[in-house]
Amino acid sequence: MNILYIMGTIIGTVAGQISIKYGVTILGKSQEISSLNWFQFIIKALLNGYIILGFALAFTASIFWIFAMRTLPLSFAYPFTAMNIILATLLGFLIFKETLPPYFWASLLMIIGGLILMGMRTPTT
Repeated sequence: MNILYIMGTIIGTVAGQISIKYGVTILGKSQEISSLNWFQFIIKALLNGYIILGFALAFTASIFWIFAMRTLPLSFAYPFTAMNIILATLLGFLIFKETLPPYFWASLLMIIGGLILMGMRTPTT
């Protein structure tokens, strides 16, 4: 069950970031938005449904994290949040057509290797 809490944290966090990015992307394409000052833009952003959804997903991820912290040592659970980096980067590439230079791919492979090594140990409290 503990791994489900970590997975819920990761999925909620990444889905929230993708939702916020999508909401900001939609806002950025609006002609009306480009003429707003930063305060007006923030108000408009906070009223955007995708951004609200992103915050709700991030909050849900926090609830999963609370449950993970009840039963797992921080030193075991926290490194798995590096999956956020991997998933968000890959989804940015796939969904938003962001470019990833070769060193990004190499970096992602190193993070994956580190997670595999860290995941080999048994959590102890």
